[in-house]
Amino acid sequence: MKTTSGYGTADLGLIAFTMGEIQGFCVTENVYMQVCDPQTGAPLPAGEVGEVVVTLYNPSYPLIRFGTGDLGVLAPTPDPATGGRQQLLGLFGRSGEAVKVRGMFMHPNQLRMAFMRYTGVVAGYQAVITRPDNRDNVTLRVALHEGAQGGDALAAELRQAVEVAARLKVDAVEFVTPDALDPNGRTVQDARTWE
Repeated sequence: MKTTSGYGTADLGLIAFTMGEIQGFCVTENVYMQVCDPQTGAPLPAGEVGEVVVTLYNPSYPLIRFGTGDLGVLAPTPDPATGGRQQLLGLFGRSGEAVKVRGMFMHPNQLRMAFMRYTGVVAGYQAVITRPDNRDNVTLRVALHEGAQGGDALAAELRQAVEVAARLKVDAVEFVTPDALDPNGRTVQDARTWE
């Protein structure tokens, strides 16, 4: 049996797929892909890392220059095995603050909404995404105001609030001291390693 991997989004459907021994992905025929500067939207030369921007040639659902938020690199010269189609050499993270977890995006605004009613208790928070045993794991790191009490009941409340806001299962809640959270760090930290 041969297996393949696909790259796609809910809006675009299948964009590219792995094929044989070529590096990365072969872009589907109904897609024109650009790699663009995430700040300006200007197309970058092949071989440079930028945001994957897709134009979808579909008469019933056309999309023009749809920014996926993913960082990727197009091959300067596609492998002949692609049959003349574009070759996406790989994906290298996200250009924005949102992080894809189990196929869904977790955005800092979702956490802000979830923690809004806990401002009297919660001094700071961060979601950390890891990948033990090839499964995405979401841990909430929560700092409490001085004198506030953590515990199982509060952890369960915070977990439920985030799960409702982000539509993602939270695997653990960890109470930390306020100085354990970097005030300039990302609210959603992707600490996964891909091997």
